[in-house]
Amino acid sequence: MRALDLPPLLFRQYVVLALVAGACAARAPWLGLTILAMLVFLPGALRLAGRVMLGAVFMAGLLIVQSALPEVPDKPSWASVPRQPLLVEGQIDATAGLPGGRVRVLLRDVRQVSEIPESAAGDADRIRARLLAPVRGALSGGVKDYAGSLFHDDKAPLPGLVSLTLDARVLESTGRPVPGQKLTALLRLYPSGGSGNAHENGAGAYWATREVWHNARLVWHERRPLLITLEEGTGWRFHAAALRERWRNSLVETLAEDRETDARGSSGPTLSRASGGYAREPEALSFSQGRAMLPAILFGDRSALSTHTVDVFTRAGLIHSLALSGQHLALAAMAGVAAILILSRIRRDLYLIRPRRVFMAWAGLPFAFFYLFLGDAPFSLVRAALMMTAGVFYLTRRRPSAPLDALFAAAFLLFLVWPAAVFDLSVQLSVLAVAGILLVMPLVRMFRQGLRPAGKASYLRRLLLFLLREGGTMLMISCAAQFAVLPVLASVFGAVSPCFWLNVIWLPPLTFITLPCAALGLFLLALFGPQAISVLLFSLAAWPADLMLAILEMLDTAGALPFIQCFRPSLLSSLGYGTAFVAVMTMSGLWLAKKWGKVGRSVRRWLCCGLILMLAGQLPHWLDDVQAAFDRRVTLSLIDVGHGQAVLLEYPGGRLLVDGGGSPSAYFDSGRSIVAPFLTRQRFPTLDAVIVSHTDSDHARGLRWITEHFEVGALCWSPVSADRADEGEGLALRDAARRNGITERIVRRGDVLTLGDDLKLEVLAPDILEGDVVPDEKTLSSNNGSLVLRLVHKEQGLVLLCGDILSAGARKLVESGQALSAEVLILPHHGAASSFQPLLYDAVQPNVALASAASYNHYDFPSRKVREEMERRGIPLFSTSTHGTISLRWTLKDGRYRMQLENDP
Repeated sequence: MRALDLPPLLFRQYVVLALVAGACAARAPWLGLTILAMLVFLPGALRLAGRVMLGAVFMAGLLIVQSALPEVPDKPSWASVPRQPLLVEGQIDATAGLPGGRVRVLLRDVRQVSEIPESAAGDADRIRARLLAPVRGALSGGVKDYAGSLFHDDKAPLPGLVSLTLDARVLESTGRPVPGQKLTALLRLYPSGGSGNAHENGAGAYWATREVWHNARLVWHERRPLLITLEEGTGWRFHAAALRERWRNSLVETLAEDRETDARGSSGPTLSRASGGYAREPEALSFSQGRAMLPAILFGDRSALSTHTVDVFTRAGLIHSLALSGQHLALAAMAGVAAILILSRIRRDLYLIRPRRVFMAWAGLPFAFFYLFLGDAPFSLVRAALMMTAGVFYLTRRRPSAPLDALFAAAFLLFLVWPAAVFDLSVQLSVLAVAGILLVMPLVRMFRQGLRPAGKASYLRRLLLFLLREGGTMLMISCAAQFAVLPVLASVFGAVSPCFWLNVIWLPPLTFITLPCAALGLFLLALFGPQAISVLLFSLAAWPADLMLAILEMLDTAGALPFIQCFRPSLLSSLGYGTAFVAVMTMSGLWLAKKWGKVGRSVRRWLCCGLILMLAGQLPHWLDDVQAAFDRRVTLSLIDVGHGQAVLLEYPGGRLLVDGGGSPSAYFDSGRSIVAPFLTRQRFPTLDAVIVSHTDSDHARGLRWITEHFEVGALCWSPVSADRADEGEGLALRDAARRNGITERIVRRGDVLTLGDDLKLEVLAPDILEGDVVPDEKTLSSNNGSLVLRLVHKEQGLVLLCGDILSAGARKLVESGQALSAEVLILPHHGAASSFQPLLYDAVQPNVALASAASYNHYDFPSRKVREEMERRGIPLFSTSTHGTISLRWTLKDGRYRMQLENDP
C-alpha cells in the first residue's frame, strides 16, 4: 500500500507557498496574510526558525511582486486624444488566433508616421481628411482613463504594447500577420480597460500585467480599412515565426482542399439555446469544426473555430481540451520514448549506461520543447515543460522527491521569471488543475489495483475490467481537476459546468486518435509537402472531433448541457474551499492506506481551518445583509456595461433588474461577462423580476443570459415590446422565458409593482390601454415606446428611469400631468442630445443625474448639451463612461429615505 501514501509537504514546498502568499498580499493583503498564518501555525512539527524563515520569504515575495508589477508609464502627447485617427507603425510582437476568423496582434514600438505610404496613394486624400478632422466632444475617461503623465515628443514611441484585433475581412487583404513584421495603419488608440465594476480586476488589470497600455481600432471607409499594410520582418525570431506560420497555413490549406460539408461548416445564422440564440456569426468556414480543432490543438490557433463551438465545449466542461496543455506536451514527449525503445532494440547495452527511465525522460525533452515552439509557448505548455524538466532533473540526480516537487519547482521557476504570474487566471487554473490531479493519484492507484484481473480471467472479463479501469481513471482525474479549479471559476465567473462525465467520452479519442494522427500528418506535410497520407491522417484526426461535436449538439438541443450560474464567493471563502479540498483528498488517501495516526490529526486541523475560512469569507456579507434589513436599505446600481444600460434595484427582501446592456458584437455577451458576475458576487442567481424598458440590443441583449441561467420571478415589458417580440431580442427573451417557466407580464401606464411596505415602482409610460392597437414603428418608435419607471417610497420619489425616450416622448411624459419628482434621474437615451428636454428636468428636480455610456463612445454620450445644462442647473452628473459602475443607497431615518453615494465617483 506504499503507493497510496501521499507524504506531507516538505519544508521547501512551504517556502514556495510562503513566496506565493507574499505575492498575493501585493493585491489582496488579507488573503496573503491568511495563507501565511496557515503556513506558520498549522504545521505542528515546524520549528521556530522555520516559522521565522517563512515570514522572511513572505516579505521577499511581497517586495519582489511590488517591484515587478509594471507601473503606468508616461505617454507622448500625440497619442493623448482617444478617438483621434492616427497614422502609426509598429513591430508585431505576438499574435493569437481568436474564434471567428480573428487574430489579435500585439504591437511594440508604436510611433507616429509623417508620410502616407505609397501603397495607400489612392486613399491619400481621405487619410489626410481623417487626420486633420477634429474629434467632436472628446471625453476624458475619468477614473478609467490612462493614468500616465504626458510629455511632448512627436517622435517618441508608445510605451509597452498595443492590442489590435483584425477580423477576417482585414486578413483577406493583408494576409495573416507574423511576429517580427512591421505594421503600418490608420487607427484610433484607446487606453486599455474594461468595465469599471467594483471588486473586479477587469480587462485593465489583465492587460497591465502584460504591459498592454492601449487598444487600437482601425479606421474604416465603405466596409474596408482605409490603411493597413504589412512589411517583411528580419531576425531569427521572425524567421522562426514565419516557419511556424507556413506549417500552420499548409495545414489549413490541406484541410480546406479536402473539406467536408456539414452543418457547422457553412456560414449563416447560428442558434444557441444557452446564450439565447439568434446571434449571427459572421465568419464563413471552409471546413468542418472537427477539422477546425486541429489547428487549435497543434498550434493553439482557434481562428477557424466558431464562437458556437467554443461555447458548446465550454458548457460541456471540455474547453480545456481545445487549449494547449500538459496533455499535448506529454504526447509529444512520447515520440522520444518511442525512439528510445526502438534504439534499445538496436543497442542492447544502452540501459547499462543509464537507467531506462532516465533515457526515456531525456529523450522526451527535445520533442516536448519542439511542441513548445510549435504552440508559441503559452503558459500551460511552459508550466508543463518546466515540470517535465524538473522531473528529469530529479531522475538524473537520483534525488528523492515528493509527488508535488515537480509542480512546486515549476511554480518557483515561473515566479522568478514572471512574478505577476500569480495574478494570471490561466496560471491559477493550470497549477490548480495539476495539483488536483496529483492529489487524487493515490486514490487512482488503489482503484486501478482493485480492477486488475486475478489469475486466468477470460478475454471478455479482461476487456471489461480494462474499460472500467481506464474510464474510471479518466473520470477521477477529470473530476479532481474540475473540483480543484472550482473556487477560481466560481469566484471569477460565477458559472461552472457539471458535465465532468463527458471527459470520459472525449479524452480517449482525443489522446489516442486525434492528437497522434494530427501530429503525424503535420510532420509528413512539413517534410514532404501535400500528399495523400497527410490528408488521410487529418481525416482520421477530425472524425472523432466531428462526432463529439454532433453528440454535444444533440445534448444541447435536448437541454442536457446545463451551465450552472452560482454565487461568487469571496477570496477568503475560495481559499477555505481549496484548503478543505486538499485536506479531504489527503484524508482519503491516508484512510485507504491505513496510515492515519499523527498525520491524520494534522490533516484534520487543515480541514477545520478550511471550513472556518469558508464561513469567515461570507461573514462580512451576512453582517451587511443584517444591517441592510435593519436600515431598510434601498440600493441602485447603474452597472457599467459599456454602450448600453443595466440598472439593479435592491430593496428589503428582494431585487430586480431593469435592462441588461448588450453588445452588437457576436464575440462578447455583456450579460454573461459583466451583468451576471456583478449580480452573483456573494449572491445566489435569483431576481424577483427582469424589466425590459424596450428591446433595442443595447438594453435587452444582455438579458438573454440572465433569463436563461437565473431564477427569475417575472419578465415585465411594455405592450410595444411584447407586440413586436416576433424577431430579434424580443423573440429571444420570450423563448427563454417560456423555456424556463418565467411568467410574462405586460405593464403599462398606471400599473404599480409593489416591492415592499410603502415601496413601489410606478409605470408612467407608455400610455397604451389594454385592448388598444399598438402603433407601428413609424408612428411610435421603439425608443419612445420605452417603459418609464419611478421608484417611490410613500410620496417620496427616489429614482426616475426613462429608458430611451426622445425629446418628444419626454415632453409628452411631462404633459401627462403625472408626478415625476425624483432625487435621481437616469437620463433618457444615455444622455443623448436627441433626448434633451428642459421641461423634464424642471418636473423631476433631481439632486443627481446619471448616464450609462461607454468610455470614449463615438456618439458623444452624454452629450455636451446635456452636460452643460446639468452644470448650469447645479445638478451633479455622473456617467459610467468616466466613473464605472455608480451605486447609490437610501437608508430609512425618521420615516424618510436619505440618499448617499455608495462609491464616491
